[in-house]
Amino acid sequence: MEHVERCAWFLRGTLVRAAVRRYLPWALVASMLAGSLLKELSPLPESYLSNKRNVLNVYFVKVAWGWTFCLLLPFIALTNYHLTGKAGLVLRRLSTLLVGTAIWYVCTVIFSSVEHYTGSCYQSPALEGLRKEHQNKQQCCMR
Repeated sequence: MEHVERCAWFLRGTLVRAAVRRYLPWALVASMLAGSLLKELSPLPESYLSNKRNVLNVYFVKVAWGWTFCLLLPFIALTNYHLTGKAGLVLRRLSTLLVGTAIWYVCTVIFSSVEHYTGSCYQSPALEGLRKEHQNKQQCCMR
């Protein structure tokens, strides 16, 4: 625990400095652009992991919030109860997790509905020709 506290003290002292805070957004933008450039210049070959139907993607990425929720729920409950000893505060923190989950679910449903009714069918990945209009995305995929 002492090692974590020393790391936190170092990071807090480093990130609070005005010079570091002033240039940190630029460093993040530069790292994002460098990563994008690296990806464009040397694309990765097709592999099992790049397939969207692989086991890792289907069972871990698709249900990421479920895994996160299952791990966060006991972590928040145990750490808050251990640090404060107040059950009311623990329930309050857990309720924020439930509210966040509800917001995530509603946003996901809205996004899926908008995509379902406004999606389009294209003949090629280059988006050259539009097929005939369909009522929803499922009809488009069936052709």
